[in-house]
Amino acid sequence: SVKKQLDFLPGVLRNFSVDANYTKLELSGPSETAFVNFIPVTGNFALSWNKKPVSAQVKFNYRGRQLRSAQTGAQYGATNGFNEYYKARWNMDVNVEYTFSKRFKVFANARNILNEPQILQRYSETLNSAIYAQNFQQEEFGIQLAVGVKGTF
Repeated sequence: SVKKQLDFLPGVLRNFSVDANYTKLELSGPSETAFVNFIPVTGNFALSWNKKPVSAQVKFNYRGRQLRSAQTGAQYGATNGFNEYYKARWNMDVNVEYTFSKRFKVFANARNILNEPQILQRYSETLNSAIYAQNFQQEEFGIQLAVGVKGTF
């Protein structure tokens, strides 16, 4: 994880800062199903600008492939098993805030502004499943917007 104010840059660029973090989990054990729902690789990067009364931030979030469950395949007439995964994906968020006074601010936040879908995949790594046959389900949640007022009393 790293956080750095870019105050060494000239002019208005000195108001920028960057945040970044990366996590990689090495999971092992006798049963792969013991690690269902773990996300072994995640990462975040944010570029922020702060010069009163305005602050803004663009955030990028990486969520690696996530094992959802192991399947026998019997319900589909298959004799070989496969796993369900949430496919790795990137999301991008944007936040803006305007400070009117120490006690009063307005804000606007937009999450997943590129409307990146969540894709459920089913495949077997040992049987070399064809890439075109891996995607099973795709969910789109849309862009989530929040606009509001912050008050301190």
